[in-house]
Amino acid sequence: MRTTVTRLETGLCLALGALAQLVAASAGAQERNFSIDPPRIERATAQLLEKPTPLGNALVEIVMARGEKLPLQIPIFLERSEVLLRDDGMAGDRTGKDGIYSAILSLDVQALGRNQERVRKLLDRHGKLTMPIYRGRTLVARAALPEDFLVPIRPGVRVPLEWWGFDVGIQSGKSLLIRDLSVVEDPERTYDPCSRTGTPMGKWTFGYLMTQLANPAYTGLDPADFTEQWVETFLSTQIVNGFDVIPRPQFQNLVLDHWPKTPTGQLDLVKAPFKLLAIVNRVDLRGNSVYGGGGNAGEARLVFGFAKCVAGVSTSVAPHLTVILEYGIKKSGCLQVRSWAQQWTALGDLVLGSSQYNDALQAITDQFSLAGAAPSRPNQSALNQLRTNGGMSDAFWQLREFKLTGSGAAISQLLPATVAQTPDSDVMPEFANVFSYPNPNALADYVNAHESSIVADQHTVLLSFGGLPFRGASSSRHGVVYGWNSPLITNREARHKFALQTCNGCHFDETATTMGAQQFFHILPVTNGPAALSGFMTGIDVTDPFDGAPIRHFDELERRAADLDGLVNNQCISSLDTRRLIPVSFAH
Repeated sequence: MRTTVTRLETGLCLALGALAQLVAASAGAQERNFSIDPPRIERATAQLLEKPTPLGNALVEIVMARGEKLPLQIPIFLERSEVLLRDDGMAGDRTGKDGIYSAILSLDVQALGRNQERVRKLLDRHGKLTMPIYRGRTLVARAALPEDFLVPIRPGVRVPLEWWGFDVGIQSGKSLLIRDLSVVEDPERTYDPCSRTGTPMGKWTFGYLMTQLANPAYTGLDPADFTEQWVETFLSTQIVNGFDVIPRPQFQNLVLDHWPKTPTGQLDLVKAPFKLLAIVNRVDLRGNSVYGGGGNAGEARLVFGFAKCVAGVSTSVAPHLTVILEYGIKKSGCLQVRSWAQQWTALGDLVLGSSQYNDALQAITDQFSLAGAAPSRPNQSALNQLRTNGGMSDAFWQLREFKLTGSGAAISQLLPATVAQTPDSDVMPEFANVFSYPNPNALADYVNAHESSIVADQHTVLLSFGGLPFRGASSSRHGVVYGWNSPLITNREARHKFALQTCNGCHFDETATTMGAQQFFHILPVTNGPAALSGFMTGIDVTDPFDGAPIRHFDELERRAADLDGLVNNQCISSLDTRRLIPVSFAH
């Protein structure tokens, strides 16, 4: 073994000058987009070298799954540099074309050791550790920790590099979905206009955040007018992607008339009738920075519930309505993304709702919520989209999406946009004839044509299909609740996966979010106490709503916790392991 490693070290030093050319050649030959469609991996190991080389301190070997057709060199992006995985028998690769890709690179040995010690403590505490494995949003297995995971790290010994994340390693209520009243009713950062307690225009109030979106110092927009313009889009017909969004004049008396006004008649943003329900970490929505070289850190969200004053008390009332501000987190490369995730994870070491905890959380939210957080985007805001969930009554449901329009740092209003991953309701067979959509079989045609990418959770719903507009202007333009189904869809798993990614599927049939007041909501505003969570968030078994089988298990907080734990504690190269598939097409 020592002779082999020495020969590898010598050959690798000679290869330094040619590395850039090899990366370019490999990239040119590679047509498959690994950031979206990564190769399947059977095993990944690392072996420390006796003596580090200019390329690194460890030999990494990746055993690709059988049947993968891959180029002989695959460029990946780790830490601060590009690395070439090779199966050509050169510069670190033992044998060419054997399906085992190799590279010499730098591993953080101290971090590996700290993670092993952390896992030992988790084992002592829990007795057994398993990693929940999700395909898309569905639990498919629980993998037992391999015995060699805790093998001492030393030269000549192979240690596993597969991705391991444990939901028990993360405190979800502190680091993922924060809804404790000591946080969402923090008097230094929130304000109750009914009892007049808290801080007017505190950092986590709806009025303050809308002011940051308007960014008047840069745009010249009046924040109150900016906000009222957004609400008034509900009062008139909006055309989005060729579909009309039917006006909801009830918003006048349900929302605008309950919104206190200033002496000038403008909306009083200090007294905005929206209560903070939750602050949400969605780093699980990040892009793949290892294969893509750039990536992002997903999203962070603040969820508000509509409320109005009743006898001096802020009370959530029917109709239930939530507004979600969803910000994009622009971080590039594994190190930046991991550092961002570590900020959220570190909250778990603080007392929930303490001044130290809330200060640290605000230090996180300030990075994306403040005006100027994204200088190259509309209004210089990091907002990806604003979504509304709810309706005119609890029997009427509709989800809408709004974006700051414009190119670059243009001055922009919040205008209706297509809803992510969701076709218009008119493409459903039962609605197509009623509302004159030309192709009543459009849903089945579309799913059948894209079934492979849908099943792989790698599909984005197109704006148009078959020469017709397809992606919807709202989740249900007509307020009717329905599920996505057609007997003409041949692959029934594709039917489910497609439906689950839509607003309607995620918030209704596919996740069994169909009962009582919880209907349509994963985070439900309540009159007292913290916001309630759906079974989809906390763990539920759901029978296929149209086929009766199979039974699927969902547990978003478990999935996100295992993902966050893995992201924070694994080496960057471990994210090559597709057992923790980055959900590139997730929207909800």
